[in-house]
Amino acid sequence: MDAHSRTAARVASGNRESIEKDLVHFHAALAVPKDAHHPSFAKLPELTSFAKSEKERRLLDVFRSFQYPRWPYLFPPGTPKERVGIIREAMRKSFADPEFSAEFKKLMGDDAAPVNGEDLERAIRELPRDPDVIQLYNKMAGPDHLPSR
Repeated sequence: MDAHSRTAARVASGNRESIEKDLVHFHAALAVPKDAHHPSFAKLPELTSFAKSEKERRLLDVFRSFQYPRWPYLFPPGTPKERVGIIREAMRKSFADPEFSAEFKKLMGDDAAPVNGEDLERAIRELPRDPDVIQLYNKMAGPDHLPSR
């Protein structure tokens, strides 16, 4: 296999023996959020370091942004901040609960790696909106051949 896309935690837990025996070689990582590197891959260069232009960096930022909302709770515009805060606090408490974490791991086969609402909100706010980057992202996400660099 030449490339694979999964969460770092899942790769680390599912390939522990191969990683420990140095049977697999990782060349780069795309951390989500940007500075949240998994300890097993902390020494790898960030994928964006291979970008040859600002457009390519923004394209990778778009891709990273779409990795944030794994199971988001969405509220309509104008939802009172107190209600949003109540839900955010309840989610934080749920993911901090050892029983919840154990059940999550049992059902999902991996540790929970939640992204908090503030980080998700920031990612959406910072999402590149350049038409040329969005067009390129759509091209890459579609069925057609990839464009040349």
